[in-house]
Amino acid sequence: MTAEGGRSHEGNTKTTAEGSRSKKTLTRLTSKSLEVKDSKSRSKSLSIPEFLLYAPTDKKDTAATKRRASNFTPPATPRLVTSRKKGFSALLGTSALISDSGTKYSMEKLAYYAKEGLGLYFTSANSGPCKRFTEVLREAYSNLLKDGRRIEIVTICMDKEKKDYWMCTKQMPWPSMHFSLNLIRKRLVKRFKVHRSPTLIFVDKDGKLLTSKGRKAIYLYKDKAFPFTDSRIQELTELKQWDDTMHDLRPRNASRSMKEL
Repeated sequence: MTAEGGRSHEGNTKTTAEGSRSKKTLTRLTSKSLEVKDSKSRSKSLSIPEFLLYAPTDKKDTAATKRRASNFTPPATPRLVTSRKKGFSALLGTSALISDSGTKYSMEKLAYYAKEGLGLYFTSANSGPCKRFTEVLREAYSNLLKDGRRIEIVTICMDKEKKDYWMCTKQMPWPSMHFSLNLIRKRLVKRFKVHRSPTLIFVDKDGKLLTSKGRKAIYLYKDKAFPFTDSRIQELTELKQWDDTMHDLRPRNASRSMKEL
């Protein structure tokens, strides 16, 4: 009775030892499966394969499990899909603009003529301030072209009626965004925080903001505000303040005294 009990106890001890070895094997294989690195030597957290969830019972199963573990390849990391639109296409879309003559104005043509800057002119057809500012902007635009500046302006009409849109575009010597692109117009209004018209925004060839004070720059400094950056506008403002200060400090009878001399 005691001997049989001893034998059974020894059998249980052997079974326990085998079970512990199996658990160690499972732990070792599992850790190997997780030590997978990509081409940039960055560790990845991988899910444990299904064949490693069960402990092997004999040496043959252990060898087979090792072979399967060595042949295991982790799933490929999904790539982030980025937009291929760049420059003005990412800003205004890929649809062609409308020229002042009513023909199509391609985005490639816009990218060619606006290498030094692009003005986004938010305006309305029946607005008095818009009409007055359009005349000032037209004069500055003409002077910039005469100086050989690679700059362009795109009209973004804020009118909701199509007849007002066509009336607005006929007044402009530069291209306009199509009336049907309502979603893009709303996105631009939200992005540049346009709250009223007229508003003139200048961006560079990559679509990055140069200044949101284009209306002020054109009114005060005309084409001299080129390249229409915040730093250039600040420079002109300081020069104007300096000239005004010197004018106020100059004696009123200075010109007369010079003539007398």
